[in-house]
This record gives sequence, C-alpha cells and structure tokens, in this order.
Amino acid sequence: MTAFAEEIRAAAQALLTQEAVAAGRPYRVVRDNWGWPLASDDLPALAVFMPRETMTPDGSDNSGEPSFVHDCTLGVIISLGFAQPEDLKDDLKIRVAAIYDTLLTTVGFRLPIPGQVPLFESFGKIEETTVFDQQGETFIVEGQLQITIRFRSDWPPVIPDDFETLAVTLKQPGQPTPVDPTLILNVPQETTP
Repeated sequence: MTAFAEEIRAAAQALLTQEAVAAGRPYRVVRDNWGWPLASDDLPALAVFMPRETMTPDGSDNSGEPSFVHDCTLGVIISLGFAQPEDLKDDLKIRVAAIYDTLLTTVGFRLPIPGQVPLFESFGKIEETTVFDQQGETFIVEGQLQITIRFRSDWPPVIPDDFETLAVTLKQPGQPTPVDPTLILNVPQETTP
C-alpha cells in the first residue's frame, strides 16, 4: 500500500468517525483493518481499510520517470447487533446513507478546496453488501461497502544535485592564480508538464 493510499484511508476514517459522533451515532470501536474479531461490547463498530491497490502505467511503460494510475478499493464495514432485525436494518440504512453523504460530498476529501489539490481524482464503482447473521438469539448485521478510488502518482528520480548553478573559475594562461571574480551562471530549469 502506498503512502498516498494510506493518506486517503486515514482521511476517510477521520471523516466518518467525526460524522458519526456529530450525528449522535458514535461507534464503540473504529478499526483500520477488517481482520479483528469483534466482541459483543465492541458493537456498533466501524472498519475503514484498503484491501487492494492496483498501479498501472500512466502513459508509456518505458519512457521517462515512472508514472502510475492507482485504483484503490476503500473498504468500509459497519457492524451492528443486539437489536431486532428491523431496528438493525433501519440503523444500518441511516449509517450507510451518512457514509455516502460524507465521502461523496465533503469538500477537501474528493471535492477540492480552492487553491489545494484534492486527495484523489475520482470515484469508480461502489459496491454495497448487507450480511445478516444470528448467533443464538442475537441478531447481527454488517454493511459492507467497497469504493474504488482513482489517483495518479509520479516518481521522479532522486538527484542529489539538481544542477541549478554553474561556477566557472577563469585563469590566465601561465598564471598560477585565478582572475577574480568567479563567474556564476544560473542554469534554467525545465519542468515536465
């Protein structure tokens, strides 16, 4: 997982946690992976994670610095329990709608803040699954969202000396000491679009 993808995951988790607290529906446990088993005291729980990231070349594979198009899957799981099935279904519906509203419309997450670059380029597909389970007399429901997010990255070479200036020392033929002053030229820099 690239640092870019982790930054998007962390921003999504922070937004969703803040929204739930502000709406009066806080989660008891907020995780950044889906692998931990949940105890009954952990519900309701939220997991925000990136199970998948695919990097494909952006442009020609073998020309210039490496550039990639990243397609990341942002996974969001809401786990609820210890209520009647209809109550769980209604609570899940409200929480999933809040997730869509928060992630798709928050300025600064996908929508750019004027003068700043957004975290990513676009949303791809969104898949939603609901899983009901019954453990004894206890009903548990899980809402699972998989949101494809796309962004691009460039990986310029690390050059310790960018060759921004050139110092030229002049000597007269047959003289051991240089002529003052030393000539310094600024080298114009080209930037790649």
